[in-house]
Amino acid sequence: MKKMIRDKVKFISIRGKSFVHTGLSVSGGKGLETRIKMAGGICKSAVSGVTDYLIVDSDYNGETTKYAKALDLRATEKNNKIRIVDLKLSSMRSQIRELFRM
Repeated sequence: MKKMIRDKVKFISIRGKSFVHTGLSVSGGKGLETRIKMAGGICKSAVSGVTDYLIVDSDYNGETTKYAKALDLRATEKNNKIRIVDLKLSSMRSQIRELFRM
């Protein structure tokens, strides 16, 4: 298995940003979506050129289609802004945890 790419993201402004998640449990994903929406973010079910952040779970040991699509868009589109954030390893994990506590 090849090493997955993770971007270094320290803090994000959620309001108005587009989020997609992959590799999370159904209940974990729904909880995260609810909190992102409460903070003013936009949740999408699929990665596209307008996605700002793809949140991945490092416990998931496979490359998902959403992850592959994000990498493809980053490689083929100029100025693509998709950031890949590991839910557990990222330096923004405390911010995401705060979303769960809201």
